[in-house]
Amino acid sequence: MTNTVKGNFSDAVWDIKQIKDKLNVTTPEGNFLWSLHVELSPFLIAKFQLSKKRYVYIAADSIIMGKVEDLGCMDLGSYAIGAVEDYSKRLNDYISMDYLSAIQRAGAAQSWVSKEPYNKDACLLDFDVLLIEPRKLEKNLVVPIMWWNSVINLAKGKDQIRLAVTLAFNDKYMKLPSNWKRTDDNADIINFDGCKNVCSEDGLQHEQSGYGSTWQRYLNQKSGAILNA
Repeated sequence: MTNTVKGNFSDAVWDIKQIKDKLNVTTPEGNFLWSLHVELSPFLIAKFQLSKKRYVYIAADSIIMGKVEDLGCMDLGSYAIGAVEDYSKRLNDYISMDYLSAIQRAGAAQSWVSKEPYNKDACLLDFDVLLIEPRKLEKNLVVPIMWWNSVINLAKGKDQIRLAVTLAFNDKYMKLPSNWKRTDDNADIINFDGCKNVCSEDGLQHEQSGYGSTWQRYLNQKSGAILNA
């Protein structure tokens, strides 16, 4: 991850250190957010941007092919977030429906546990593009994500937090058009595959080598000449 997280349609550009300074990491919620600040960065922004009507979060390692303003103009209705679904990752691929039913019975008193059976074919949420209206988010948003994260146990941590967020937002989000899912060159967003700066545990930036040249297709001739100089 780069050392900033950005929310379009607002003036927010947060440095990772600034975020940590604002979080009360002595509380369970603050420590949880900070421990997963890479994965939960869209919601970290929301926590400190309650004065903003909305913003578009886009993963830093992206090339935008479409019009971000199209996202900004979408009507979320009563929903707090709009998200793209990852059709390659289904609920039943990660958790037994029998186990999920048992969790429902045990957590029936929790407001964030659905009273209806979960759809085994429901897709996991994709975090690459999110449209968020902070003032509509529940004040205790972190609590249901923490709760779900604690009752499921997957080998891959990134998939676990995505599953926890998906279950926490079950039927509480608007589906964004699938063209905002990073798939191929025909999508409105594609993966940046060149060199990038990433943050390490010491808080410093280190250059990470790229593994492709797709990004170079979208440079004009002048930019290419500068890079090749």
